[in-house]
Amino acid sequence: MNSTYTQQWKSIQNGLQHASETVSLVINSLLICLIIFKSPSKLGPYKYLMIYISVFEILYSIVDFLVTPIFYSFGPALIVIINLKESLFNRFFSYVFLCDHQLLATFSTWKITLWLSPPVLYGVIWGLGSYYACGPTDYTSEFVKMDVLANYGLQMKEIAYFGLHFYRKNEKGETFIVYEQVFGIIINRFLVV
Repeated sequence: MNSTYTQQWKSIQNGLQHASETVSLVINSLLICLIIFKSPSKLGPYKYLMIYISVFEILYSIVDFLVTPIFYSFGPALIVIINLKESLFNRFFSYVFLCDHQLLATFSTWKITLWLSPPVLYGVIWGLGSYYACGPTDYTSEFVKMDVLANYGLQMKEIAYFGLHFYRKNEKGETFIVYEQVFGIIINRFLVV
């Protein structure tokens, strides 16, 4: 992959990301206004859950805009890079940023916290699983550092990343599967389901 192609792809990717973020902000803001001012009264407290979800989507779009991740693939490695020179956040916060009628009745009691806590709990599990299973390793850093330098002009100390590198080689040159990453992906897929 040459540098011109990489720059073109980065421009396309950034344009699509920023367009998606803008659409998300507009649509979710409109949705919140509609929920507050135009929703039928029989929705009751369920509307707060819908507002809560829209607020999370808005916050996610804002974080995505501020962090501007780069999705990058090289050989058996798939990583998400955050250029720390262009990010408002340091390395640590960049990692932090890389859900029947009887049931609806629970929205009018303290049990609403039970409805609101799963996204937060799932987010914590997802984040920890992603960091520990797919966080930066010396092996992956060494594997991609020359290609990241050639294509993005960035040293490894100038980026934060997490990603997948399922296949590695041991000291004897034998290929093996990194089961920690497979397990981390299984946990994250389970959370999605």
